[in-house]
Amino acid sequence: MRAEAEDAQQTADVIRGRVVSDSGKAIIGGTVIVTRGPDRMTLETRTDSSGNFSVRFQQGTGDYLVYVSSVGLKAARRRVQREHSEHELVANFTLSPDLELLAATKITAAKPVRASNSVAPYQPETGAAERWSDGVQGQIPPTVAGDLSAIAGTLSSVTMTGGGPSILGSGATSNLTTLNGMGMAAGSIPRAARTETRVTGATFDATRGGFAGANVDVRLGPGNRSYQRRNGFVTLDPPPPGPAPEPV
Repeated sequence: MRAEAEDAQQTADVIRGRVVSDSGKAIIGGTVIVTRGPDRMTLETRTDSSGNFSVRFQQGTGDYLVYVSSVGLKAARRRVQREHSEHELVANFTLSPDLELLAATKITAAKPVRASNSVAPYQPETGAAERWSDGVQGQIPPTVAGDLSAIAGTLSSVTMTGGGPSILGSGATSNLTTLNGMGMAAGSIPRAARTETRVTGATFDATRGGFAGANVDVRLGPGNRSYQRRNGFVTLDPPPPGPAPEPV
């Protein structure tokens, strides 16, 4: 009897099974760890394309703990024991999704302050060399009253070059011409237009950019329904010379 018991303990055991999800889909590549009792020897394997697994213990004891895990699914374990004289133990698993409930998170943020330019239309900016054309009326002839380069040339820090006005040696391509704050690809305006022209050089205002030389800003003059203000020009031609007096 003792010899028969020792032979039974030396018989190999096979632990097999199939791992599927709660929807019946086979779990491919799932990890299966089988621990033998009582010495706690372990064997590890992976499920195949059909979700099946199988491990073999050469020296079976009939008592095993099977652990199954897969990414995104809840791990499961089960103890299987030999019944009577069987040496093939079956352990099937159905794994459910592993959903983790996160704690409620409250996020608060302050509304960012929008950058603005609080400089009044006729107030010089900090660190800027600038002038309004209204203050230099009479420094340019009426025939070039709408020439923006001529207006910019009235500023002491502006040097007139063949390509246009220059500040601190920068080329005319570094200048920016704007109309009511928007880019304007023009070098002159109608001289009778009611506008205000502002020439600005270096400035420390971070809200203004797009130029490294001069900013020639043209702004349309204000008006309303009942009152309009316009510019007018009158050209006077000298009278033609009369006949030369006869010598006495």
